[in-house]
Amino acid sequence: MPEQTKKSYDEEGYYLLGDALKFKDDQNPQRGLVFDGRVAEDFKLVTGTWVSVGPLRMKFTAHFEPYVTDLVVAGHDRDDVAALVVPNYVECRALASDLRNDAGYAEIVASPRVREEFVRRLAVFNARPAAVRSVSSASCCSTSRRRSTAAN
Repeated sequence: MPEQTKKSYDEEGYYLLGDALKFKDDQNPQRGLVFDGRVAEDFKLVTGTWVSVGPLRMKFTAHFEPYVTDLVVAGHDRDDVAALVVPNYVECRALASDLRNDAGYAEIVASPRVREEFVRRLAVFNARPAAVRSVSSASCCSTSRRRSTAAN
């Protein structure tokens, strides 16, 4: 068996999918398992705290709905978790109703109304119980070269 192929199996011969699973009900394991992210995505902060990216991404996007379509979670070997946010420009544009009709993506995410909403939601998200890891900053990406930071 080639060396790369060997790395795809554990010592008992089971294929390593890379998916993280957890019991649906810790008190009743017979209820089965549920998907809990990808093992390769998870990382540890310098504080020793493990960050489970899949669940964090789902909770973050749900909390920021409808203004976020996706995000990239970062923070490996850092003090804090950060997120690069992919905004839902249609919803953010509706929030920034004071902008002119031809406003570009960078102007939309830099709009005071959009920034205030993101800062407000980030504060609420970070105030949640410790089991839901906080995100220290969130940056909105745009198609322009200018970077707009929502939480700074």
